[in-house]
Amino acid sequence: MAMEHLEIKKIKGQNYAYTTVNLWDKKNKKEIKISKYLGKVNTNNEIERKVNLPEKSYQYGDVAFLLSMNYDLIRKISGTYDKYWREIITSALITIVGRIPLEYVKRYYRKTILYHYWPKLKLEPKNIASMLRYIAYNKLAFENLEDYDESTLIMHIEIIIPVYALNGKSRYAQENITLDIVFDPVMMRILNVEYFVGSEYMLSRFLSRTEEASKFEGVLILDSSHYSTKNINILNKEKKFFIMDIPPEEIKKILEKYDHSGKIMLKRTFNSLLNRYVYYHSINSGNLHYFIMDDTSHGELEFIKACNDSSIIIAVSNMDIDQNLIYQAINIKKFMYSSVSSSKYRLDSDRKMISGKMELDGYILFNVITMKMYLSLYRNTMIPNPGRHKLVDSLMIELSMINMYLIKGQLYLPRVSKPIMSDLKAVGEGIADKIFSKELFTDIQDKK
Repeated sequence: MAMEHLEIKKIKGQNYAYTTVNLWDKKNKKEIKISKYLGKVNTNNEIERKVNLPEKSYQYGDVAFLLSMNYDLIRKISGTYDKYWREIITSALITIVGRIPLEYVKRYYRKTILYHYWPKLKLEPKNIASMLRYIAYNKLAFENLEDYDESTLIMHIEIIIPVYALNGKSRYAQENITLDIVFDPVMMRILNVEYFVGSEYMLSRFLSRTEEASKFEGVLILDSSHYSTKNINILNKEKKFFIMDIPPEEIKKILEKYDHSGKIMLKRTFNSLLNRYVYYHSINSGNLHYFIMDDTSHGELEFIKACNDSSIIIAVSNMDIDQNLIYQAINIKKFMYSSVSSSKYRLDSDRKMISGKMELDGYILFNVITMKMYLSLYRNTMIPNPGRHKLVDSLMIELSMINMYLIKGQLYLPRVSKPIMSDLKAVGEGIADKIFSKELFTDIQDKK
């Protein structure tokens, strides 16, 4: 292996230092010398290296990844909203990468590449409150972010979030925000949302919201709190198709009701959505169908006994459909709930910006826009399974450590490691090229 050595060249009376290495050129069959400049040599025979230190570094990788995955949605936001579109985009992106309440968005945004392109955004709490009111006032603009027709598979996913009373007068006063998230499971996109506030779990109010939220009928993916003979009769009378998971405390009763000996056996069945095996058994009772599932690993066993433990999932539906679809519906609901619930702690901090119904309306819509962007990370998978969670979380952490550097007014990106590039290529859609394109941010600076 050729060795580098130091070479001093004197040019116009000044000594300059270089590292040189002699290599054999196989093609031309001769030795060639390759030199690399190190710096000037001063009178003390010291090499003076000139280094351009960055004027500023910006958090870049994770923000650019989210932006590239949501490029079309971001262009729609900028084209649909006349005002606050930069604040909406920035606040949503920062909420995802920072997982922070809205009052801290301004502080975090100043560390990211967004601050370089949009340096004058007003993100103080009073400005955020104005943004929320604007979003609420322009609900039609929110609805126009997505197009769908009667051929679209629609789920009405019910998410119930217990929160302290919105007026903040009593620490212990609790109400529920019940969401109807209109969802397209094929494209992993949220089409619309409606909500109501109340301390009671009310199926009738949720059914009325589904009629307001979507122009087409869909399958209701209901909260387990509605599991009762009365509510099931209401759903059947209204001719509503539904899927509902059974509360944990009811699982034992179901197993004992349909098999007194307690010997219901689940068969190992390949789940094409998960691309792995789950254990499954179905029971028909009149027009109802109970789907019993266990998605934990039990080795190569063909059958396992259905026991009343935490790994058992039971769903009830009035549709006799493939267990893959039932499993998908239940897991999408769990994914939605975990995503919404993880942001619930922010509500306590963001409460100061929510002084009335208009701000709450806007707050719900803003968080749904944020969830739309987050769901883009799952766009290339049929179901948000735990393996995908780990991939997304680890990739976002890796990307958050990629900074863009400002040197003499120019932006420079360091070399990206091969493992990160490999993970980005696995996401697909040419994302790696989009993230590191010079046009990624310049194309969204102005409204079109």
